[in-house]
Amino acid sequence: MGTEDGTSGTSTTTAGGEPECSAADQCMLVNDCCQCSAAPVGEEQPPCEQNCLQPSCDGLLGAGVAAADCRLGQCVLAPLSCNTNEVLCDILEPPPCEGGLVRSVVDGCYGSCVSPTLCATLPFACDASTCGAGWFCVQSQSGAPSLCAPLPAGCGDSPSCGCVGGFFAEVCNGGCSEASFGLLCEDGG
Repeated sequence: MGTEDGTSGTSTTTAGGEPECSAADQCMLVNDCCQCSAAPVGEEQPPCEQNCLQPSCDGLLGAGVAAADCRLGQCVLAPLSCNTNEVLCDILEPPPCEGGLVRSVVDGCYGSCVSPTLCATLPFACDASTCGAGWFCVQSQSGAPSLCAPLPAGCGDSPSCGCVGGFFAEVCNGGCSEASFGLLCEDGG
């Protein structure tokens, strides 16, 4: 579920490998003092007994930045831009992120350091260790930016073209092949 390092949580209540969503409006943002995550609409969340100055998502990402999305049949936090070429604000670049986190870009300015799973695309080529548990790396044969994608329900711990199946079109407009880093989008190049 939600974490303190900006990683996006996914709900774990799907049974039998069924997708928990097919559209973003079937997912809700869980943003309280205990977690920053996404879950299927109506899924009961554990009570949060903590007091805080601001909800978790607002503290991690900034007020109003977080949203829920449906990606590959999983309710997750909506991806952010991590392309610092999109920065338009006139401020000094902040120090590099540490601990495997990536600098986000929010409203044309530098955002917080976030998990690679929160990036729409990555500013570097991901590998098998980049995305973490419940996620997998997608690289592109054409050289397009790589990304982290959530493992569809029923895939276990590692992706395969067969398991990801029809969901792969969400992250690739080409074929699929398996590689040591995750899955390769065969989109030319």
